[in-house]
Amino acid sequence: MTITKIEEVLSLGKVIPVVTIHNMDDAKHVADALYEGGIKVIEITLRTRCALDGIKSLNDHPIIVGAGTVTTTDRLKYAQDAGAEFFVSPGFTAKLAEAGKDLPYLPGVETISEIMRAMGHGYTNLKFYPAELSGGSKAVLNFKNLFPQAKFCPTGGIGDEKMRHYIKLSNVPCVGGSWLASEDDIENQRWNKIKGAAKLVQMMR
Repeated sequence: MTITKIEEVLSLGKVIPVVTIHNMDDAKHVADALYEGGIKVIEITLRTRCALDGIKSLNDHPIIVGAGTVTTTDRLKYAQDAGAEFFVSPGFTAKLAEAGKDLPYLPGVETISEIMRAMGHGYTNLKFYPAELSGGSKAVLNFKNLFPQAKFCPTGGIGDEKMRHYIKLSNVPCVGGSWLASEDDIENQRWNKIKGAAKLVQMMR
């Protein structure tokens, strides 16, 4: 599957796992576990030295691989060169908005003003971060009234239970979260636990 628009990524499932790896070899193991559990997409954060190599190692994996924590245009270019298929930022800048306009790019927003700026640059698919610290599902419901054309991927502080509140909203195609593949589970190679958590998400309504 060739990703050309961020909408395609957001439609692949209820959750985009946000994964931080500290050992490049773990990238394939966690991707295998998530994919076997029914997850079709993974976001690897650019928070560690091995993140780009981890993305490269998954270039031939059937899971769709994106880069998160894209905070500069340089990081966007590095992630693109590494083979990332989509790109996610925690916030919004005009430079990144311009650089990402022809890419599957999801800018982050927290406030009404940031949403307005992002939409002014042509973005209607947005990451809402940090979701739980910024009003949670009630805030996203309010966004629907103000910006009916916008869709949000809430991320930050979300787990199994809170996820249910978000995915019931018509302006939320999916959520992002690290709970499916936590740093602790990855470090301790709990691949079956990660696979089980992924399967559980598939059964949620």
